[in-house]
Amino acid sequence: MAEVMGILPRTAFFSHKAFKATRYRVPYTRSMPQIIMQAGRTVSFSSELSTDLPLYEPSEVPFQQYLSDRERIFQAIFPDKRRSEKLNDEEWRIHMLPIEFLFLTAFPVIDMSIIVKAPGQGYPPGISKNVKKVLTLEATRWQLRGLDYVLQPSDFVLGVRGALYSENNGVRSRLKGLMEMNVTFVLPPALAVIPEDILKSIGHSVLIQLLENMKEKVNRKVLADYRDYAKEQTNASQGWREGQVIKPAL
Repeated sequence: MAEVMGILPRTAFFSHKAFKATRYRVPYTRSMPQIIMQAGRTVSFSSELSTDLPLYEPSEVPFQQYLSDRERIFQAIFPDKRRSEKLNDEEWRIHMLPIEFLFLTAFPVIDMSIIVKAPGQGYPPGISKNVKKVLTLEATRWQLRGLDYVLQPSDFVLGVRGALYSENNGVRSRLKGLMEMNVTFVLPPALAVIPEDILKSIGHSVLIQLLENMKEKVNRKVLADYRDYAKEQTNASQGWREGQVIKPAL
């Protein structure tokens, strides 16, 4: 991790709470009338994906029990320890792979809050109150390295929110989840000549690709890790019972 942090020094992070729509002031030139008219526009992209899969849930090791191990779930989703670190009991920092947008390349660094909630603690919309536990994810701070020359920190807002839980309908259980991502930024002069419909089309494609990657990790890695967790807990419980020695009564 020290090696990674050496590549990505600890510069100041910025938050959506400090966002201000600062306009770029482009010097007037006859060859750039389109940039003068369009630079400073606010452009937004947003997308969301959901997960709904059958879930085999052993009665002795329910999925809700697995949800309580937030650090294990984080490591299942982001297994590369060189690109992640734990900040405190609720937050982890993720050094994401580069994102390409037209001729620009960004290296996102995101601080993610992971909290397990019980009924009455503010479930995300659409989740039944009968669900006993929900794991929520939310980006709390972020940094875009590589775009310093075209974007100021206050000109960019990133929103990432998600939820993961199991829902039981009598005999069967299902793994359900939702991940949404939105990006808002003040259009820099470097992108002002590109038509807005093309910008939005490319932006949505980038977000969908990121969300599909996250969905694949949840569908494959979290389910596989839950199966391993259930086996470990079952074996540990059986070993404990077998290790108990019943002493004969005197």
